[in-house]
Amino acid sequence: MTAAEGGRFDAVVSDLAIRKLDLKHLVETAPQINRDTIIWLLYQKVRLEGDGDVTRVRNSHYVHAQATFRNDDLMVRALLNGDHHLELRAACALAVSYQGAIAICERLANPCQKPLQCRLLRSNLAVAAYRGQGSIIRSLVAQGSRVDSWDDFLGPPLYAAAIFPGRVTIVAFLLKSKANPNVGGSLGTPLLVAMWNRDESVVQLLLQNSEVDPNQPDRQGFTALWWACFSGKSDIVRLLLDHKKTDPNLKCGGQTPLAAAAGRGHEMIVGWLLEREDVFIDLKNGTHCPLWCVAFAGQPHVLQLLLDKLEVSADDYGLHSKTLLCDVNPNYHDGKGDNPLWEAAKNGHADVAAVFEGHEDVVDVLLGCDALNPNLKGGWSESPLIVASTNGLTRIVAMLLQRTEININLVDCNHRTALSFASEKDHEAIVHLLLNRSDVDVGKVDQWGRTPLSWAGEKGHVEIVRLLLQHQPTLMNMQDADGNTCLIEAVRGGHLAVVELLLDFNADICLKDWKNRTALCWARQRRHQIIEAILARRREEHL
Repeated sequence: MTAAEGGRFDAVVSDLAIRKLDLKHLVETAPQINRDTIIWLLYQKVRLEGDGDVTRVRNSHYVHAQATFRNDDLMVRALLNGDHHLELRAACALAVSYQGAIAICERLANPCQKPLQCRLLRSNLAVAAYRGQGSIIRSLVAQGSRVDSWDDFLGPPLYAAAIFPGRVTIVAFLLKSKANPNVGGSLGTPLLVAMWNRDESVVQLLLQNSEVDPNQPDRQGFTALWWACFSGKSDIVRLLLDHKKTDPNLKCGGQTPLAAAAGRGHEMIVGWLLEREDVFIDLKNGTHCPLWCVAFAGQPHVLQLLLDKLEVSADDYGLHSKTLLCDVNPNYHDGKGDNPLWEAAKNGHADVAAVFEGHEDVVDVLLGCDALNPNLKGGWSESPLIVASTNGLTRIVAMLLQRTEININLVDCNHRTALSFASEKDHEAIVHLLLNRSDVDVGKVDQWGRTPLSWAGEKGHVEIVRLLLQHQPTLMNMQDADGNTCLIEAVRGGHLAVVELLLDFNADICLKDWKNRTALCWARQRRHQIIEAILARRREEHL
């Protein structure tokens, strides 16, 4: 078999192989397929779609420039040798390098009506811009190449040039050649790409162009300013804010650039935005409002910046800004009923994780705002005090109790108070803080008729039971909706220390629940023999 015959045989085998392949599931297996295999699949698919006439470069000056750029390059060797198939392979390799294996597999698995071979690296100018070949770009433009020629794989030349940082000369030349600065590729506009690269020089060049639209979003609907504020690229933010066309209040994903910067704790950027008279703090925007974002993320310094910008007015149910354009309300509720103070109190556990650090400072700053209502309820009708008491946030509870208007007897949807939850959860320090308040209602019952003492007795928290009894001993024999007393609850749980303490306070052992069961009956039923013996002896003493 001759070499030519062998080549034809290989081509036939390749044709048969590619035709039998089921490319529908290619995306699922893409991570396991190596790069060379994906290049081969793309090459075969493109070749079979037509005559494979892609990116035929016939300009000798371009070929010579390619050759001098990188002699060992596959594309250069293809051009110099006039090898069309090698050139096609080089184009496929470049496409895989640029778009990535998964994106190419998606194209192969879901081909459009337009054949791949009609779209693969059709723009010589885009290829040269992507590869950073300035002399070739100038030559092609001089010969009449369209500076906005579109390539489905690389996008327009200006976008392809902006993908890599530092290509100021090429970007400047393309802009001078009237390239459209608002036409981009898969990552967005050239401005968005330069922003992600933190390429100040290219961003500045693009913004100096009279045709540029700095508010043009990417495919997800986010602008360059929003992304720069979100990611903390302060140098890019400054350039964008200095541009007269930039809209600093444009919402992306329902969130303004101010909210994006505030939620991530970028204090300098927040300060710049608040210095502008055309930036407003929008607290009527659900969980995307800046104050809510700050409270949720725990950014006390940024919160202070926001509150310093406001003129507090306790007469209204809201705050009037000094220089801003809308009313601001630190008591704002989101769609679920949560408010900034509630959210900060909920997430304020200093020991949980590093991500929650700073929430205590946020609570402190919020409480320093006179117009803030510390009694506003959030989810499940829980007040910030209830949330902090439930989660054992002692320092936050102490901060909340410093506000004279705090109502420590507020109840949640089940009529339970902060003291009820703290007693159940064995947060002794918080129980101490709450009992030190003269207005605390120790005997407040919930929807089940239970008191804080009842919850503490059920859980076996002997020290909290002692504190509650010392504060209000008359609660000892109070019965809930089912007739259970604290003693019955303690006996059912087998909490010997609590039982002995209650008996020391002369708890009534004869009280019965709704099924006429006494504490002694429960001790026998649950087989708590020691407790049973103690109760039996106490009953005999009172006969």
